Amino acid sequence: MAEGIDTSEGVSSGIGQSDASGDIGENESEEDIHARHKREMKELKGRIQALKKSVSKGDKKRKKEITTEIAQLEAEIQSRHETELTQHTSSAAGSNSITNDGSNEEMSVASVISSTGDMKLREGEGEVQRKSKSQKKKERKQRQEQERERRIAEGEVEETNTSRYQERQKLLSLLEPQGLTIKDIQPDGNCLYSAVSDQLELLHGKKISVERLREECGSHIEANADLFMSFITNPDTGDACTPEYFHSYCTEIKETAAWGGEAELVALSQIYKLPIVIYQSEAPALFIGDGDKSEKTESLKLSYHSHEFSLGKHYNSVIPKT
Repeated sequence: MAEGIDTSEGVSSGIGQSDASGDIGENESEEDIHARHKREMKELKGRIQALKKSVSKGDKKRKKEITTEIAQLEAEIQSRHETELTQHTSSAAGSNSITNDGSNEEMSVASVISSTGDMKLREGEGEVQRKSKSQKKKERKQRQEQERERRIAEGEVEETNTSRYQERQKLLSLLEPQGLTIKDIQPDGNCLYSAVSDQLELLHGKKISVERLREECGSHIEANADLFMSFITNPDTGDACTPEYFHSYCTEIKETAAWGGEAELVALSQIYKLPIVIYQSEAPALFIGDGDKSEKTESLKLSYHSHEFSLGKHYNSVIPKT
């Protein structure tokens, strides 16, 4: 793995899914959903640790398989959680609409009763009783909504205390004065290449696939061993890169979802003859290629995140703020 900045893709999981389709339970409140999501993420972290411990030292093939599996698990659970919350919000909005319509109808009936003097007292009492039940239902919903808002506020306070939130806010405070913001990239093991691909299309109109970027990057590094071997160390031993390991490293770039880092960024900058700027929350921006360290319009712009996902390192694309 390259020294300096490296990358890690996020994870999600199928742990604790409410059913195969991802639909939430009919009686599950938003607070229940958030609580279940926290439990599922905790279970996922335990599962990830177990997967990591299952890899024997030096078993590179198994390590790659586990890395890919973990990235898929985290991406899946993140997507499912977002879908469940969206479904719940839509369902709650529909329920509120129905309740409001019903209340208006009851008020209209009550108005008719009050204006009809010859209607039987018993019928009038029945309508008043139904109106009272409706009012109680409204009050109960109001209390539930107030409680929900209170819990949401508590959750927001908790979220603002997380390393992920604080890191993103620092990055946005650096980018916004320049008219820039963060575009989230899928955490699937290819985030560096996906972010570069997004930048090439956005700024230069070049549609380059992740697969092509990996092939070009691996081949370029292998063809320039004298330059790139100093960037790379053996992650299992910490020793300097040997010719044998260097060859396998380049093959991994081209054929697997191995994470990329500084060596790969240098290679891509050289291949496309474009500078790359990496924005970081805890350090000055890192400038790669083209020497003058200016944040040129044509520069490819990425953001580097240490806390974006449970596995740590991640790259996003930096785009103009609209």
